[in-house]
Amino acid sequence: MRTLRLSVALVLLAACGAPGGTGIEHGGVVSSGPLPRPTGAPATAPNEARPDTRIVELRPRRWSRAEAGAGRELRLHYSVTGHPECQALGRVDVLETAGTVTVTLLVGHLPGAACDGPQPQLAAPFTTVVTLREPLGHRQVVDGAPS
Repeated sequence: MRTLRLSVALVLLAACGAPGGTGIEHGGVVSSGPLPRPTGAPATAPNEARPDTRIVELRPRRWSRAEAGAGRELRLHYSVTGHPECQALGRVDVLETAGTVTVTLLVGHLPGAACDGPQPQLAAPFTTVVTLREPLGHRQVVDGAPS
């Protein structure tokens, strides 16, 4: 029984991170589901997500790690469970002060998505990048989602 569960989990992971598997597509526009993995990227690398303005019923999602990127970029790491169309990134709110950067990820679902009933419980790792007004510098990054 344990082997079967592991096999199913590996198949699901492979489907989420498969090259050419771009996530949920609607008329050529990719939602915040997994984006194509760059050539040479490890299979365990998180999926890249971009906010999708079509997402409804937004609610805060805690992120697990923030990394300063080049220039004014800040990369946030988070995980979701369930169908991608039911846990999609809709918006990222950023509040900057001299001492802190507060970032709130807001997830929701695509209109018409069937999110009732059983959902996969396998966590999928995601990252998203925000551009700050100023480089992060020594400022503290704070999660704006309630704990």
